[in-house]
Amino acid sequence: MVLGQPDPRDPELALRRDIVEGVAVRNPRPTLLFPYAGDVKDVGRTALIAWDGSHGCARAVADALPLLAGSRDVVVVQFDRGASYTGPIDQTPLLGVVRWLARHKVEARASVRFTDGDIGNALLSHACDVGADLLVMGCWGHARWAQRLLGGTTRTVMEGMTVPVLTSH
Repeated sequence: MVLGQPDPRDPELALRRDIVEGVAVRNPRPTLLFPYAGDVKDVGRTALIAWDGSHGCARAVADALPLLAGSRDVVVVQFDRGASYTGPIDQTPLLGVVRWLARHKVEARASVRFTDGDIGNALLSHACDVGADLLVMGCWGHARWAQRLLGGTTRTVMEGMTVPVLTSH
């Protein structure tokens, strides 16, 4: 499924956002979301994989393999709220996904990053830092009241994306 991010100036923004979020969370196949602004010329030359070890994330990476196979650069990142600014950060949680990608002929580099803030905004910022033109991530939905109350990485990325995002649930 390929969808576009709703324009925030659209008078029916809430309805369109609910449709896009509903499809992304309930779609049994991968969903490729395009940002409403900007001119997307290439998708996947530099791919950023947002890794959290979840089923949805693993499925998104598997679903993205055809795009990742043609990438020049693949970066796997995991954000850790528990790491310190000064101490070493354990990179071993990412070794499995990097090895799995290599078995599928996708060379990737990985890093664990520290954030004390919102992971969705950290992902969007890191996508810009590495020059990503594709973000691959698992998609997780909560009950509507919990989404409105708690926010969430998926919603933050969907609302603020500047590059195409491939999600799977």
